[in-house]
Amino acid sequence: MKPRVLTPLLAVAVALAASITVSAQSVTWQILPWYEDSAWGGFLGHPALNFSGRLIFEGRPARTVQTFTAPKTITLDATLDERQADDGSVDVSFIPTGLPTNLVLQTRTTFRIIYRGAGSSTGSDALTIEQLTNGSGSEVWGEVPFVVEAGKSNRIRIAIGSDSKITLTVNNVVYVTGIVVPYSTFQVQVSGWQPLNRWTVRNFRVQ
Repeated sequence: MKPRVLTPLLAVAVALAASITVSAQSVTWQILPWYEDSAWGGFLGHPALNFSGRLIFEGRPARTVQTFTAPKTITLDATLDERQADDGSVDVSFIPTGLPTNLVLQTRTTFRIIYRGAGSSTGSDALTIEQLTNGSGSEVWGEVPFVVEAGKSNRIRIAIGSDSKITLTVNNVVYVTGIVVPYSTFQVQVSGWQPLNRWTVRNFRVQ
């Protein structure tokens, strides 16, 4: 799907509309193990670390205990320490409630900030959305050009409207994706890839 980028005036209007929300909900995190069904043969990373207002990811995910319904707005700041591996990403996945905590997600809607280095054959840094249902799916939005800078914080807002469609704001640039989160209730799972990389997520909020 071709990305739609809002003009500055429309971007301001969307941002103002998105700011009219209820107070942020508290979030409790489940720190999840490595995926038992993964075919990954490299370093398995470490469990996510949860400090006050800060999550550190080295290959393994964390999932909200709480479940949510649309409309909802997710905000966070994500920083990659160093571009250690050939490629990597920070992933924010919306998933149906009750999925196994020890297996690779087979049903998900995932926003990704991806970097690709010299050893990667798949392109340049980008923003994408992927959707899977029972293990079948693809990239449904993107590849929007982006530059992932080590040590630079990226401000992310994922607004899921009353129609369940996703509007993204990344570093003050607004993208109307038209992609629907197709779950009546959902949890949020966050992870960083590859395990060699360290991603830090701060200021995670749900409104």
